[in-house]
Amino acid sequence: MNASSITRRDFVVLTAALAGCAPSRPQRHRGIWPASFANRQYTVSYSESVGVFDTIRIPKDCTIRLADDVREIDWVVTRFEFEENATLDLGYEPYLEPIDPPIPAPPFPPPPPPAQIPGRPSNMFNGAKGTRGAIGIAGRSGRKCTLTITQMGVTGSLWIRTDGEKGWHGGKGGKGQLGGDGECIKPERDRAGTGGDGGDGGQGGTGGSTSRVRIRLLSLPSGTTLHPPPGPPDFDPSARPPGAIGNDGRFAAWGSRGAGGRGGLGGDPAAGGRRKDGCHCCITSNWSVEAGFTGNRGALGPDGLTGAFELVEILGP
Repeated sequence: MNASSITRRDFVVLTAALAGCAPSRPQRHRGIWPASFANRQYTVSYSESVGVFDTIRIPKDCTIRLADDVREIDWVVTRFEFEENATLDLGYEPYLEPIDPPIPAPPFPPPPPPAQIPGRPSNMFNGAKGTRGAIGIAGRSGRKCTLTITQMGVTGSLWIRTDGEKGWHGGKGGKGQLGGDGECIKPERDRAGTGGDGGDGGQGGTGGSTSRVRIRLLSLPSGTTLHPPPGPPDFDPSARPPGAIGNDGRFAAWGSRGAGGRGGLGGDPAAGGRRKDGCHCCITSNWSVEAGFTGNRGALGPDGLTGAFELVEILGP
């Protein structure tokens, strides 16, 4: 059996999801669990997130996933068996990239743009720049996993997927303020106030960290070796690593950090001040103050920060 481990620095990432608490009393599961898989998948409920198991078995090409309200699992297992290409998925389903401009997408819509700055400045003055867009929602980190295993299977291959979730788009900037209207001051002042620039887009949300994993093996077959996995992938979703392919009992806790969300779009510019006709002053008469120029669109917001690699520990007897 080959066991893979990754050690990276700890990192804390704020997420929009509320942190759940594990059930206060672990469930006791006798016999083989799960009893069945639907479409090669089984979803762990909140009540099953802490438990004591006689045998956990994952058939070939099957996956155990966690429900969205499960924030961590803590399992004590007498025997953990898995066939080829089995998966324990601690991440979340990758979401589709919203089109540009962003549209609402589950589970969170992009933040709405701030309201336009109301009113106008005094005549002939330029409008104010719009408000910066909201920061995007942070991606969720992979769920924490604690396993205490008395006996591990010696065939098959298991991937413990630890991906963090991608951050969400930043919000669009707010619209600029209208320019001040024209006023008959003197002929040289022949243009009303320029409209305000749009607000800059908000920063994208921070990507989620990988799962924090701790696996304690109370016994190991003779000849067991530990092999470090290949370098981690850049961003979610990751692909099955070589260390979790085969039929010799190998397993790998491996995944990618979440990429930062894209910066929000710049806000819309505002129109300039209104034209003023029929101006008279001194020896000059009947000139006009032209309408002000439209402002500029706000700048695209910066992308969010990338998530971090959390600690993975695999401990022998």
